Amino acid sequence: MPAVSEHVSGQVSGQVSGQVSGGERPLVEALGVHKSFERTEVLRGVDLVVPPGSVTCLVGPSGSGKTTLLRCLDHLERVDAGSIRVGEHLIGYAERGGRLHELSDRAVSRQRRSIGMVFQRFNLFPHLTVAQNICEAPVRVGGVARGAARERASALLERVGLAAREDAYPAQLSGGQQQRVAIDRALCHGPPGDAVRRADLGAGPGAGR
Repeated sequence: MPAVSEHVSGQVSGQVSGQVSGGERPLVEALGVHKSFERTEVLRGVDLVVPPGSVTCLVGPSGSGKTTLLRCLDHLERVDAGSIRVGEHLIGYAERGGRLHELSDRAVSRQRRSIGMVFQRFNLFPHLTVAQNICEAPVRVGGVARGAARERASALLERVGLAAREDAYPAQLSGGQQQRVAIDRALCHGPPGDAVRRADLGAGPGAGR
């Protein structure tokens, strides 16, 4: 398992790194990431390397910066210094003339299509069924045909033991079942077989179960 970062006075600092074989590009790579909220420095020079096909856990007390780091990986929070790459993409910025220029909201949204995030609050649409929740983003944002999205959703639900709950509503599911639906929704953005190459981020206890 990759090393876990050092936690100092409620702040995340140091390195969280995994082994990457020669010539293989990391799935996620963060270098020297700093993030402060007013006078509180939450991330202090964090380096993170996540090899493809691996599982990396950020472990620490509440308020130590774990969720902030995950939000930075998706550019939901802007970093104050450092850089973050997911695959070949420099997240949130373009490098021109040796300087970083922040991308437009539209360009950042395009980058986010290759990143799945499972939030602590599952944020399922209560008026949509399990299958509809999973299919909504691929159909409306990704332009995937509804039939193809439904087939993909069915396959993912089968893998997490929820094949019989496709037409159930979130209120009819347990918390653990809702979490599995949220994970499937994060995985459904890309074509079949793409999940192992994608960055799927989970925040909070049990997010990786």
